[in-house]
Amino acid sequence: TGYLDTEDAPVDEPFTVETTVNGLPSDAEQFQSQGVFVGTGDQDNYVKLTATGFSSGGGSGVQLAQEEGGSFTGVANPTAPTAGNETTLNMTVYPSDGTVEAYYAVDGGEEQFLDETTVPTEWFDTADGNGTAVGVIATSNGASSTFDATWQYLDVEPVTPSENQPPTADAGADQTVEE
Repeated sequence: TGYLDTEDAPVDEPFTVETTVNGLPSDAEQFQSQGVFVGTGDQDNYVKLTATGFSSGGGSGVQLAQEEGGSFTGVANPTAPTAGNETTLNMTVYPSDGTVEAYYAVDGGEEQFLDETTVPTEWFDTADGNGTAVGVIATSNGASSTFDATWQYLDVEPVTPSENQPPTADAGADQTVEE
């Protein structure tokens, strides 16, 4: 697990966390997964969205789950053809009320809404000097084999871009200069 600590960037506006993974093996096993997470930066308080393998012969899918105070809760875990396929995972986070919406798309297909959950708003409070952690997560703990997890990128973007955007200029209509 790796993460980005946002200690110096107060998290009070909605934001998205997105990645595309393509390392889940085509014969993915139960306990093999890779994706993204948002949380406090410890191992006990996070929400994750992963491409995951199911039990032997059970295929693969996506999982939205959270752990709060060390207590794990599975939110949604439907079957989807993520094993061996490029899978885009996206969470939209609303810090003001702790809502997290999860979406996924397989092999460039249409984005699917997975589910939503609510996490503690304290996870986004930077007053204690600790920022919100955002990062990648992978495991094969409990599986009979390991795998090479790969992420194409990790994007964290505001839902509504700030007003401080690069300027644009209109050069006007094309002009012809006579020689």
